[in-house]
Amino acid sequence: MIDLSIFESVDWAAAVARLHPVVLHLPVGLLVALACVELWRLVRRRREPDGSRAVLVFLLAVTAPMAAVSGWLLHETESYGAGVEWHEYLGIALMVLCLGTGLAFWRGSRGYAWLLALSVGLLLPTAHLGGSLTHGDDFLTEPWTEALEGADADPQASGPLADSLATDCWIEVAPVSHDFDAVAPFFDSYCTRCHGERKQKGGLALHDMASLLAGGEDGPVVLAGDPAGSPLVRHLRLPLEDDDHMPPAEKAQPTAQEIEAVAAWIGTLGAPGAEAVVTGDADGRAAALAVPTAAPSIAEPQVAESTSAASTDEPATPSIEPNAIERSASIRNLRELLVHVEGLGRDSDDLAVDFTAATIEPGQIAELLDSIASSVVELNLSATPLAPADLEYLARIPRLERLDLRRSPDPSTDIGPLANCPALTLLNLSGTGLAPGAVDSVASIASLETAYLWGCGLDESELQRLAALRPAVRIVGSVDGPDAPREVEPDVVFVRADVAAEAPPAIASTTSLAPINDICPVSGTPVDPRFTIAHEGRVVGFCCSNCPKTFWDDPSRFEVLPAGN
Repeated sequence: MIDLSIFESVDWAAAVARLHPVVLHLPVGLLVALACVELWRLVRRRREPDGSRAVLVFLLAVTAPMAAVSGWLLHETESYGAGVEWHEYLGIALMVLCLGTGLAFWRGSRGYAWLLALSVGLLLPTAHLGGSLTHGDDFLTEPWTEALEGADADPQASGPLADSLATDCWIEVAPVSHDFDAVAPFFDSYCTRCHGERKQKGGLALHDMASLLAGGEDGPVVLAGDPAGSPLVRHLRLPLEDDDHMPPAEKAQPTAQEIEAVAAWIGTLGAPGAEAVVTGDADGRAAALAVPTAAPSIAEPQVAESTSAASTDEPATPSIEPNAIERSASIRNLRELLVHVEGLGRDSDDLAVDFTAATIEPGQIAELLDSIASSVVELNLSATPLAPADLEYLARIPRLERLDLRRSPDPSTDIGPLANCPALTLLNLSGTGLAPGAVDSVASIASLETAYLWGCGLDESELQRLAALRPAVRIVGSVDGPDAPREVEPDVVFVRADVAAEAPPAIASTTSLAPINDICPVSGTPVDPRFTIAHEGRVVGFCCSNCPKTFWDDPSRFEVLPAGN
């Protein structure tokens, strides 16, 4: 039985309103079809009655009010912001014209043609406004504007918003304390088509600061100074397959760096001393992503002392991490060089960087890693040519915990600089030729927990000395190769078996295939020699093909009498 009480709890206004996207296409299609029929009749100068016109006019007069009423209800139950009133007014006017067209047709009035023409003319702005409400103002023109802007854009432009804006960007740091312009390009690119000035799903608008802070039907989406607790950030960080992830999976998605830049901007709300990275293009258009001034850094920025630093022979100290845009551009450049960069946690900026597939020259490490060095936790440089300056740079990466230097092309790698690594816990030197003094260098790494030293030129005494210097460090390696196996399977021995001695006993065979009986044990009728079976060493005959089946079900029920009995 169907529980009819469910119909009492249904919001029928909302239910009918949701039919608007379905029914609105009916009068639109019918109106266009009717106009085409009348135009064809006008060209062919046909005056005789046509039944198809009457059907189209009747359906148009029925469906136009349905579309108008459902649209009006949708406006009353959903928030679509500015512009929906004009769409509603034009839609109601279009319904009136469609009804007038139908009435004029049935009366044979000469005003029928004029009313039909006016209806078609009013359909265009009404449909355009409706499309703008659901898809945005630039829905029709966006492919063309993107193509035009892309033709003028610098192919080397980079940054989280460069792909969507297609502009030639410049970057500078400027104080814009909590300015909404800092995140406006983000919301314009990913949010305002559904949560903007015209359309506001869930009552939420993100086109200006006041609307952002006001929130929507479910409450605030931004908690000033608390990005982790802000629903906006939580929805952005959800996995793509999660139903609550925003933007929807089928829409363009922001990069992780863009999301974290917005989170950082929210973190600066209500806190003094915020900075933002301002971007713009050659036409002066501005777009900014704010970051807190207390961004993670490797060292204080070298500005006034840059000249004196350049005159020394010491390797360059990794500079302060500039901003989310430069970080994103650095990761993109690394990936273009076939360097694998992977985040190690949704709620952290830890990175694992792998140069295994890349081809670089010695001395390039500092240049390639400088913008993301403060986030590098794992670094794989196996089979990568390194200059002494590269090793000195690695020792300055503050959070580097796992370093892989296997199979270095240098036959005598000096790992002395690594003794200064502040956080290194795992070092893999397998297959890398080491320069003298390597044991002392490894022993000097204060945070080291594990060292892989297979085939790196250290003899057994040096390995034992290292073990004595750092008894808490797990040393994996041996001068003679891998450790002895704990267990070895015996060799497999193949032998030829004595087939004759092990042959299974032969199955006894009957001396004759003729049945021993002449009467079927099942039916009692004469045996047909074509239907026989072997049972307990005897050939038993039956009268037909069905009797053997019955016999096999329970042979003890039937007595097989030898022929002549």
